[in-house]
Amino acid sequence: MNNNNNGKGIFYGVIGVATLVVAIIGATFAYFAASTNSADNAVSAASSAVSDLRLTDVDDGIKSNLIPIDAVNKYKAKFPAVVGLTADSCKDDNHNHICSTYQFTVTNPNAQSQQVYFYLEPKNNTFTNLHYAIFKGTPTSYDVTGTVVTDGGAASNGAIVVANTQLTLNSTERIPLDNLSQVLDPNEAVTYTIVLWVQETGGDQTTADAGQSFDGGVRISTGVLGPDGTATSGVTGILAA
Repeated sequence: MNNNNNGKGIFYGVIGVATLVVAIIGATFAYFAASTNSADNAVSAASSAVSDLRLTDVDDGIKSNLIPIDAVNKYKAKFPAVVGLTADSCKDDNHNHICSTYQFTVTNPNAQSQQVYFYLEPKNNTFTNLHYAIFKGTPTSYDVTGTVVTDGGAASNGAIVVANTQLTLNSTERIPLDNLSQVLDPNEAVTYTIVLWVQETGGDQTTADAGQSFDGGVRISTGVLGPDGTATSGVTGILAA
């Protein structure tokens, strides 16, 4: 009896050990798992670098000794037919200085298209009757009635972009040039010429316009400028289909 009991005890013990081994194996396999990671910088982004717009300018050196332009007789400012201004620009047939010119080119050096906005910024104006007009490229001729001689078409060289406009005495308020604002493609360049002249009134202009002066500049921005000169709205890039 004792032997039988011992045999059963051993048998049950073996079964118990086998069961424990199976349980341990099952528990061990439950911890087998696999995982993998992407590269540290697999999910990333970088913004485009934006370069400053390039501004180059040319002026003809004629900034003084202006006489008023008589609208009735239509004295004409003379320009060369090719890009570039000369010392003979802005003189009438009697070689009187009748206007002052400023020509500038804006280039977009960026890899993406840019919306650009143009402004005229008077710094000082003591003229009462100073006017300006703006042309695309180099105008061939201009008279104060706003007639411009071109090869035809609004996009042609010499086409008028801003017609006869009077500057306000003593005003330094920035002037938006909405007709110039546009999208420039990568490496695209545009050239404009600003013409300034004293408008003839038909009366004595000694006090109003003799010995007076104007100083100013052109500002180009990729955003709409606020009163303090910083961009308050607008975009820096344009996507086009």
